[in-house]
Amino acid sequence: RKESSAASDVYKRQLLGLVSLLTVVGGIIFWLRMVSRATKGAIELTDDVRAAFRRFGFTAKSQTDPLDAVDDPRVAAVGIFIALARMDGALSKEQISGIRNESALLFNTTDHEAEDLAVIGKWLVQERSPEEAIRRLTRHLVGRVSANEAQAFIRSAGAVAALEGRIDDEQRGTIEMLRRELR
Repeated sequence: RKESSAASDVYKRQLLGLVSLLTVVGGIIFWLRMVSRATKGAIELTDDVRAAFRRFGFTAKSQTDPLDAVDDPRVAAVGIFIALARMDGALSKEQISGIRNESALLFNTTDHEAEDLAVIGKWLVQERSPEEAIRRLTRHLVGRVSANEAQAFIRSAGAVAALEGRIDDEQRGTIEMLRRELR
């Protein structure tokens, strides 16, 4: 009887060891799948940014800051919208959607083109303070937009700033600065 109990204990330990091993292997597989999905998402985003750049003729200029290399006033304007929305914190999905909608209306573009503009604009300003991005991107609009286009842009900038409910003092001051610069 004692031998049977010892054999049973050995069997239980082996079974417990096997279950533990399978649990560890399952955890590793789960973790690897999560890492794989995250990597795939990052690669898709990079591909989206590259495709958007190609569609808008954005070319890399060696040793030139991307904010200084903007050739399309629409890209500069959407970058300003993104920075303006970021002044009150991180961008929400609602703000991104609102920026795409404002861009499509302002520039009379398709939803796909508005999405591309938002992707490029977000990329341009991601590593900058909103104030710096707005200041530097505004240079690409001064003298390149008509008075009517400037007024429409200012209205859209106000709509973007109000996407979260109310326009704060910093956003209001920035919109006034844009109004003065684009006269």
